Amino acid sequence: ILSAVSFAQNCTVDSLITTAGVYPTVAQGFKDGYVDVDYEQVVQLNTVSDTAIDLGLGGLTDATISYLTIDSVVGMPEGFAFDCNNVDCKIIGGETGCAKMYGKPSLEDGGKTFNLTIKATLYGVLTEGLSIGITGDKPYPIEFSDYSVKILPQQYNGVNKVNDQVF
Repeated sequence: ILSAVSFAQNCTVDSLITTAGVYPTVAQGFKDGYVDVDYEQVVQLNTVSDTAIDLGLGGLTDATISYLTIDSVVGMPEGFAFDCNNVDCKIIGGETGCAKMYGKPSLEDGGKTFNLTIKATLYGVLTEGLSIGITGDKPYPIEFSDYSVKILPQQYNGVNKVNDQVF
């Protein structure tokens, strides 16, 4: 399932994050969800300001990152959405932005694991761009994968509930 990103202020940027990456990390993972219980996962993303990009020319080319946009999240459960903390879902190079994935898992989602891919685009200026005829901000698609959300059966006073049977 491909979900478009919608835009609303719905999370607070964690200014303590200063290392480039996505938080929670893949190792930390997204929290589990439960059938018929509102789900929310905040994601923090810190972008680099300088990096090396593989243009397929036989090596890496240095680039200054102007900004990153989160374009979509693939694989979310039906009815889930992903909102950014600003109107254009843009994170300036060297800064941190956040987004929230949310929804209410249905009975059909119970017992399933949804593999997620965050699709984004880095916009940057090649440091050596003039020497190879490339100038201005250029888009470079990137993906953050290996994330997943597991949907568990309903909870009833801390006990799993499946088809009205309490275990």
